[in-house]
Amino acid sequence: MRTSVLIATALLLLSTPAAADPPRPNIIVIMADDLGYGDIGVHGQATIQTPSIDSLADEGLRFTNAYAGNPICAPSRCALMTGLHVGHCTVHRNAGPNLALRVEDATVAEILRGAGYTSAIWGKWGLGGEAPKDWGGGELNVHSTPLARGFDHSFVYRGQGHAWFYYPEHVWLDGELYPIPENADDARVVYTHDLFAEDVLAWVTEHAYDPDPFYMQLSYTIPHARVEVPDLEPYGDEEWPWIEQTFAAMITRLDTNIGDLVTLLDDLGIAEQTLILFTSDNGPHEAETDGEFHDAEFFDSAGGLRGHKHDLFEGGIHVPLIARWPGTIDPGGIDPMLVSHIDFLPTAAELAGVAAPSDLDGLSLAPTLTGDGTQQQHGHLFWQHDGDVRGADEPLTRFAVRRDDSKYVETATGEAFLFDLTMDPAESADISADHPHVMADLRGIVTAESTGPLFPVMPRLIANGDAVADAGLPADDPAAVPVLWLRFDGDGPATGEPAGTVLDSAADLVSAAEAFGEPLYDDDVFGDEVPASGEPNAQCLRLDGSGAQHVSVPHHPALSLALASFTLEAWVRLDGLASGTEDGDRQWLAIKKELDADDSRLNYGVLAQAGSAVHRPSVYGKTEAHTGRELALLFGNSNASVEGVWAVVSTLEIDDLDWHHLSVTHDAPAAMVRFELDGEVHEVGIESHGFLEVTGPLTVGARPTEAGDAAEGLHGAVDELRFSRGVVPLDELLSASAVPAPADPPTYVLDLGEVELGGDAVERTFTLHHAATAYAHLLVGEVTADRIDDPRLAVSTGAFGPMADGGATSELVVTLDPTSAGPLVEQTIDVEGRALTYAFHALGSPLRIELTGEVVEPAGDDDDTTDDDDDTSATPDDDDTGTDGGCECSAGGGPLAPPAGLLLVLLALARFTCRGATPARGSRSGRWRPRRAAGWSRTRRSG
Repeated sequence: MRTSVLIATALLLLSTPAAADPPRPNIIVIMADDLGYGDIGVHGQATIQTPSIDSLADEGLRFTNAYAGNPICAPSRCALMTGLHVGHCTVHRNAGPNLALRVEDATVAEILRGAGYTSAIWGKWGLGGEAPKDWGGGELNVHSTPLARGFDHSFVYRGQGHAWFYYPEHVWLDGELYPIPENADDARVVYTHDLFAEDVLAWVTEHAYDPDPFYMQLSYTIPHARVEVPDLEPYGDEEWPWIEQTFAAMITRLDTNIGDLVTLLDDLGIAEQTLILFTSDNGPHEAETDGEFHDAEFFDSAGGLRGHKHDLFEGGIHVPLIARWPGTIDPGGIDPMLVSHIDFLPTAAELAGVAAPSDLDGLSLAPTLTGDGTQQQHGHLFWQHDGDVRGADEPLTRFAVRRDDSKYVETATGEAFLFDLTMDPAESADISADHPHVMADLRGIVTAESTGPLFPVMPRLIANGDAVADAGLPADDPAAVPVLWLRFDGDGPATGEPAGTVLDSAADLVSAAEAFGEPLYDDDVFGDEVPASGEPNAQCLRLDGSGAQHVSVPHHPALSLALASFTLEAWVRLDGLASGTEDGDRQWLAIKKELDADDSRLNYGVLAQAGSAVHRPSVYGKTEAHTGRELALLFGNSNASVEGVWAVVSTLEIDDLDWHHLSVTHDAPAAMVRFELDGEVHEVGIESHGFLEVTGPLTVGARPTEAGDAAEGLHGAVDELRFSRGVVPLDELLSASAVPAPADPPTYVLDLGEVELGGDAVERTFTLHHAATAYAHLLVGEVTADRIDDPRLAVSTGAFGPMADGGATSELVVTLDPTSAGPLVEQTIDVEGRALTYAFHALGSPLRIELTGEVVEPAGDDDDTTDDDDDTSATPDDDDTGTDGGCECSAGGGPLAPPAGLLLVLLALARFTCRGATPARGSRSGRWRPRRAAGWSRTRRSG
């Protein structure tokens, strides 16, 4: 009996996990809109009732030095979504139409979706998707909508301006227009906040017991913009102005809805599995409604802090942040550490057990929330405000830095202030004159941080680990990626008189993606031939200048660049020269814009002859002695007051009727446009103006008009037009070698070595890396083992990812069970990486892994089988530890494992009692197989 107990104890200890891993929580972020730091009870509000929000603080943790990403709506949301401060993230101002996230930006919802989370958002999106009413409404920047950026369910206002109103005639539900006919003709029947709040409760109820956790973003619009509410409870009898009664009733209504959600989580029994984070997008706003203004001082909404929304003083960016997670976060906690909305993405990623982009500005707060691990601290926080509106009675502020208790604020005119927030939280005393060295240090941070987003090229997949790569693999990080090549002669640059035929479109279109296994467009996109008319037997695209002749390349995200770098180049011959700089006297080479929109909805456009573009209100480059024959580049600018576009004009011009090679490059990191004409180069420095990213086609040879036709066509001929993402070096312009030819996939060899028949199974790890530039878009992918037919092999197959940048990896584990002797023959695995949103194949993808190795007969009993050089008797540095560099938890080991001596005694007793019983062949203890997307497995890292 005693022996049986010992055996049972031994088995129990051996089956104990090496460490208790916290479950991945449901995550709910509630972001109020324009709610001030002083608008809630726990921060001193004595008039407006917020019992539910106050209870979150009583039951959880309150951060007293929490900051918004920006003092206005859209940039603050971008910071929360991407983990980047506004000096780096794409959306840096409120604008109509909204500035959009780039294709390359990784959002928290995409990262969590890749980790198996189901995600939903309600309220204000504000990051793309809808054109303003004065443009006729409709969709815009559809690559930057909730469903395109990681959310499975969305019930939202897409546009910033649209979200001002609580009784609109439509919102957006799961990507479709959701009409609200009851609100037609300015009727006030359906209050959208109530609509969202009801759907929140229904969605939670539906997904409460899903096997995978959920992520919810409640971006409620209360108390933003128009101050209006269905009823004034409980303030209808207060002797206040009606607009202040309404404002207070809105906040209490929001508070009630939060209480309903918390009660539901408790009733469903999932409160202890759910982290709630409550915050606001910026400080309080003095909103106008029906000619009257809400006064932010009436309830001291800023909590005694200086400034309001639009200001980089504390009142504009110091916001509430409360975390509730029963059973994990101790109730009633207060933490003064510096935190920001930029910390949300890395926090969510760590709690979900996946990698976040490595170069984020935010830090994970998971150690503080869970009490496990060491919490990193911000050396400083940085803000940049690119708007043109300021709070009441304050200067327009442009930059701010907080380091410890020192706060630096710089205005749009260059005036700078320094405050000690410990002694002077109201920022009333400027001490800059007494601390010139501190001022210099903090101004240096402004210079270093306000660099704008980093611009990657297409994603890339590489591999390492136990595998060895064959020679000839592509470079890890190409400088430029050709994505479209229109070749009308098929054999090089056009020279001399054209002759011959126009090739079918399938032969004309070449892309880097095609070279790695998937064409940018299907063969049937253009039909049987290029849709352009011209002279018969022409080896180039012939255009008569009418605009009726042109090539329309269908929309593809790779052709929409917005703020990113690109190069467009071609051979051009003009049959007529611009006669001056009159309207219409322009010759378009290529333009990316909507078919039915004016020029304000312009992504970019290249002019072979600038014509009237030299008279744009905003012109960079040549500013005098215009001929109208200059090469030029136009960008759409959502904030321009005249015509919505701005021009970059070169000194280079075509003034004859010969063939010329030209290229135009937008170098975003260098803030420069480079023009090249027949080897002569002109570079023009520019500023970023927030130009648009549109979904219309790329038109070659003419400009689409609002009426749906085309105008300002090129009068002449075009050949070999190539479009590349990134900056093409001068010596590679129109180089055939710049586009890799389709080839066999890059191949790696994974050698499992010689394994003794009947011995333990051998496990090897193959590590997949996303090696694109920092901030590149997420990668997911598939592992297929269709050509693995050896029964001794086992391969972890299915999806991998998400991998957010060059620092993120996924692992493929291959196991060889030596049940029969003989070599491995023609056993291969294919690995395919693609961008999560748009299914671009990553460069270097698919990869192929060839497995080699052999199972050998065991040596005779009299033979010495402990040869030091025999790698079957020792564990290699990088093999079955499960990770590159080794896993510290060997079989049965780990921080919670029992002492080795006790284990040996217990195992000896068990072996003595159960003589003859042996573990299953190939079994390995101490391994952890967490649930991951589509069956993907990875070994556990200890420590």
